[in-house]
Amino acid sequence: MQELTIALGVTAALLHGVAYVLYNVQAKLGHSSPNAASWSVWAFLATLNALSYREMSGDIVVTLQFFTGSVACILTFLYVFTIAKFSRLKPKEWDLFALGLLATLAWWKFRSATGANLIVLAAAFISFIPTFVRFDDSFS
Repeated sequence: MQELTIALGVTAALLHGVAYVLYNVQAKLGHSSPNAASWSVWAFLATLNALSYREMSGDIVVTLQFFTGSVACILTFLYVFTIAKFSRLKPKEWDLFALGLLATLAWWKFRSATGANLIVLAAAFISFIPTFVRFDDSFS
């Protein structure tokens, strides 16, 4: 059974990484216009999520997917920033970054990986709003 757990964890991590590579190709070709606010929050929160999930679960194999996602998310953010494909950042989108800081402070202050992870999930959910709003605006 342990072999299956390891195989599934590694497979999930590999698929997660491949998805990021495909997204980077789309961004390079101009088929995607990434939102800077969303991606900055995702890069920040993915890292916090991986670290807090590792602390909560205690299982590095299960956490491997989250670490793959956090590294790939940071690399995607840096890559898209480098090739200048981000959409313009709106001033109100800075509030999203504040949620990421709140999750970090909650983890540090209360030493609660679970609390930080729940804030990360809420912030990640909210961080999709600029992307959806931009998507919706493109049909107007």
